[in-house]
Amino acid sequence: MQANIIPENIVFNNCYSGTEFENKTVDFLRLAGLTANRVGKANDGGIDIEASVNIQGVKYSYYIQCKYYNKPLGKGPIQEVYSGAAFYNNIGKPVVITNNEVTFNARTYAKKLGVEIIADSEWDEIKDTCNSKKAKYQHTGLLGIIISSAIKNAEYAKRSVATEQEHIVPELSDKDEYRLQLQSDFDMAEEYLKEEERLQQKALKYRRMALERQKKAILASLDYG
Repeated sequence: MQANIIPENIVFNNCYSGTEFENKTVDFLRLAGLTANRVGKANDGGIDIEASVNIQGVKYSYYIQCKYYNKPLGKGPIQEVYSGAAFYNNIGKPVVITNNEVTFNARTYAKKLGVEIIADSEWDEIKDTCNSKKAKYQHTGLLGIIISSAIKNAEYAKRSVATEQEHIVPELSDKDEYRLQLQSDFDMAEEYLKEEERLQQKALKYRRMALERQKKAILASLDYG
């Protein structure tokens, strides 16, 4: 899977419309080695883009809803793309891609529904990965595919889709249900830790911005004096 992802390709914050954001997302996904096309607006079932990738002879599909917002996303788009995937018989995994942040409640809601999110913190990680050529974490789903393309690592790509293979769910015993509940609790704890890290990264970003403004103000005052 060949890719040519560089930070300069990730320029979604200056779009003039949602349509332009969708087009740039399609272009980016193609650079990441996926087949991607916009879905017609008529009867699209809440899906904006269909994307797919072939790994070891297996096709993995993603149904994507794009949201170009000037405010954090709530649960609405999560529910829409989840319903949209069902409209297409759940052939592909539902994904929400946005330029902005997503509320914590919306992220936990998405996790419960199995909806993947690629938002501001994910874009920051993609940019960092493009610059360093090293993956900080092992991701699954579409983000995992994108990261694997950025570092050009086929094994990473295989691991990112390992959990997406179709399987038959057996009847669960009481012990199995208890284990699943424990896993759900651990998953929620992990989501809290991820949210903490996202907030720390955001705080660091704003701190850097504040220091840069202070620097400019000091230099301007020196010039004025």
